[in-house]
Amino acid sequence: MKQLIFLGLILSSSLCIASEFNVQKFPLTFRSGDRAGVFGKFRIQDKDYSLLIDSGASGHGLNYKLVKKMKLALGKTGEGSTPHGDIHIIHIGTIHTQINGKPLDLRDAITVKNDPGDLSLEKDGIWGTVSPSALADDKLAVLDLAKPAMYLIYPVPKNIMGWLMGKYSDFDFDELPRVSGRPYVEMIETTVDDLGNLKMTVDSGATTTNIYSDSIGDSSKPISIWIQKHRCSTPMARIRSIGSPGHQNHLLGMDCLQGKILVFPPTNLQMLWIGWPKK
Repeated sequence: MKQLIFLGLILSSSLCIASEFNVQKFPLTFRSGDRAGVFGKFRIQDKDYSLLIDSGASGHGLNYKLVKKMKLALGKTGEGSTPHGDIHIIHIGTIHTQINGKPLDLRDAITVKNDPGDLSLEKDGIWGTVSPSALADDKLAVLDLAKPAMYLIYPVPKNIMGWLMGKYSDFDFDELPRVSGRPYVEMIETTVDDLGNLKMTVDSGATTTNIYSDSIGDSSKPISIWIQKHRCSTPMARIRSIGSPGHQNHLLGMDCLQGKILVFPPTNLQMLWIGWPKK
């Protein structure tokens, strides 16, 4: 009898631990061909649309053609910038979506008329972008670029690093200060060959790393990027002139992020985490 009571206590304790957090899982799919990245199938107005999961985006966006087709209301306008150039933003409010029957609201979404970045996405049948950071207003957003999948966890674990180490024992995590000072703009400090310390946007929407410089040495050689104790060596980085059109933010792209885990808490916590597979 004592053994049965003891076993019951263990099972009860395990159930408490398991139910401590509410975890929503959203399965994702890798882009095909040489376009690295991940997307999810989002049901909008009873039809599924592929949306790119873009940690480099400061908010959610929907293709202008789709917005017009759905007859979504257009709101206030504003100005923005992408690597392709300056853009005119139109606010469209909250987009109500579902993934596998689970509701997920994309709040404060925008659209952009004549966005040059939309053209390459349209070729892959992708009709917008989802910002994991913007989903993490009151949750922990985990973007697994190895599975791939996205998770929303709430309440946010008090010891995020400890939770990650327990959940992902095959990964080694760096805890990194957010250095942009702006909500949903995920920039970290890195050290780059020949260029020293650079602030780079953690950008799962960029197929390759982008570095703006007119002084780098031999750009044909792989470039090493150090993020705390880990190194990404990539031969795919695009070295762009400082005079190139568009914003000049250095982008840490999918050539370095593929296979990693990106973790974004609410913006009041001034850290983010990158998980590296253990060898």
